[in-house]
Amino acid sequence: MQKKRGIDFKLSFDEWWDIWKPHYHNRGSKKGQFCMCRIMDKGAYEVGNVTIGTVENNAHTRSVVSFDKKMKDLKEAWQGFSEEIREDDEDGWLPRELKNPYRSMMY
Repeated sequence: MQKKRGIDFKLSFDEWWDIWKPHYHNRGSKKGQFCMCRIMDKGAYEVGNVTIGTVENNAHTRSVVSFDKKMKDLKEAWQGFSEEIREDDEDGWLPRELKNPYRSMMY
C-alpha cells in the first residue's frame, strides 16, 4: 500500500515484527483494529517514526494533516490578494474556509 502512495518503507522484517508483535492479533483495517501509523502521517515507515494505533485514530490524524495542508494552501493563495481586497468582503466572495477555517471539520 505504501508503494502506491510513494511512501518509503525502511523497516526490516525483524524491526517490523518487534513493533507489531504485541498487537499482531488485532491487526486489520476495520473499526477497532490496529494499523501501523506514521507520526503526523509524515516521513517514512521507519523505527522512530511509527507507532501502532487504531484505524480510527489513524484516519483522524490523516484528516487533521490534510486539513492543515488545505489551510496552508489557502493561506498562501490568499496572500496573493491585496490587503484592501481582503478587507472588503461585502459581496461575500471570501472562501468559507477563510471565514471559518474549522467549518470543514464540523460534522
